Amino acid sequence: LSDSITILYRPDGLSDWRETGFTRQGTANIGYITVDTLLRGEYTLAVWNRSYGLIEPNKSDTDPLKIFPNPSDGDCTLLVDSPSSSRLGIYDSLGVKIAEIPFMAGKHQYHWHKNGAGNGIYCFRLFGQGGHEVASRKVVFE
Repeated sequence: LSDSITILYRPDGLSDWRETGFTRQGTANIGYITVDTLLRGEYTLAVWNRSYGLIEPNKSDTDPLKIFPNPSDGDCTLLVDSPSSSRLGIYDSLGVKIAEIPFMAGKHQYHWHKNGAGNGIYCFRLFGQGGHEVASRKVVFE
């Protein structure tokens, strides 16, 4: 098979995943994987297909909406990058809008607190001019 396991690393939720060095011990079916140089950040296992590589479909270089941390204890940071004025609607798991934040064109960093809203999954929907949805993200509040 041309597929194999690899370890991906990123220093924070804003960074792209990248392959990191590791050592394998054992057989093809059982064994250990040890990260060569352990850095502070996030790690995940991935399947690397040498004929295709690690590709995230429909991912552009500029993400109009990034939210971190996810999951969150109630506070999160929003990064909005929009070429025109936009608005961000925040909805609870029943689809009820609990907040709306307007943004002018450009790059913005905004800190949001759920302010009494209960724990659960919330949907953050970014709408551009004309009301069309530009991006949508789900965040878990614990």
